[in-house]
Amino acid sequence: MIHRYLKLLLLDNNFYRFLNPLFASLLTIWLLPSLSFAQNSSFRWVEDEEELKSIFQERTIIGQYSQDPTRQWIEYYQADGGSTYFWDDCYHQGIWWIRSENPKACFSYFDNVEIGSLRTNCFNIGLGDDNQIIFAVRSLSSDADTQVVTFSLKVENGNSRQLPTGADMEGNIVCNKPISWFK
Repeated sequence: MIHRYLKLLLLDNNFYRFLNPLFASLLTIWLLPSLSFAQNSSFRWVEDEEELKSIFQERTIIGQYSQDPTRQWIEYYQADGGSTYFWDDCYHQGIWWIRSENPKACFSYFDNVEIGSLRTNCFNIGLGDDNQIIFAVRSLSSDADTQVVTFSLKVENGNSRQLPTGADMEGNIVCNKPISWFK
């Protein structure tokens, strides 16, 4: 809704008469949080196993999908490698680990349609200026082939959102819907 008013304001010819450097500065500061992480000047790929492990272990990440900013998710990563992923009003029980060769963060989720099977995906992990975590699939030969799948909006210590884990999952809504970034 705010964006609609901003668009109307920018289309109004009278608006430009009152535009001054101070207002332009304030407008820029207001819009900065919506800029993409791709414009982040100190973005770097994390390629150390221990650093990757420390990014996830005993953390809750609130994230957003790159292709659909309206879709957010929450995931808690336990120290023992278990995880709880909350998306689309349901919980997905899973596991996470760091792959040693060409270090990546890997995630598998139990498929409730076929008990015992797992759906797995591994991502290159990048960090931005403010420790924003970027989950991407990239080619080692060219960053031009990089596909950013999702990124963090917020990282919190521990199970800050009180997501159910282990046996606690049984009493909660556990879904068999496919997770959106699995193709």
